Amino acid sequence: MLIRLPIASNALHKRRVSIMMIDLDNFKQYNDQFGHLEGDQLLREISSVLRNNIHEQDYLARYGGEEFILLSSEIDPLRLSKYAERLCSIVADTFHQKNLTVFAPITISIGISTAEEPQMELRRIISEADHALYESKHHGKNRSILYKHVQLTNQKMNA
Repeated sequence: MLIRLPIASNALHKRRVSIMMIDLDNFKQYNDQFGHLEGDQLLREISSVLRNNIHEQDYLARYGGEEFILLSSEIDPLRLSKYAERLCSIVADTFHQKNLTVFAPITISIGISTAEEPQMELRRIISEADHALYESKHHGKNRSILYKHVQLTNQKMNA
């Protein structure tokens, strides 16, 4: 299921929102080891775990491949970070048993971006979250990174 842009756009027109891009770590290795049917089953299980652990007012959808997108009404950076880290921990703990049979652990990485103001362009927020996700994976996986932290790091490097 792909995210329905009207749902996210409508929410964004009313208030500030955050987007979490969530990617399953080491999915290719799992798929290669156990096959596509098991890989598909793993995606359904991850989806179920995420849906059962997100805030009631939030919206989760499969974005494509092994990526999910979470539309959250939470905009406080500290609470967002704790929320994302909790999701990372829950997935790692839930799939710990499967991790014992796989040479690469089943975890998730998350990139987060928050709209600076209502009516900000949705594609920009998604792009920022995707950029933060890339940084999360680049820095060791099974973690989350806020786009604002990526920006600050890049500014320091360019100064």
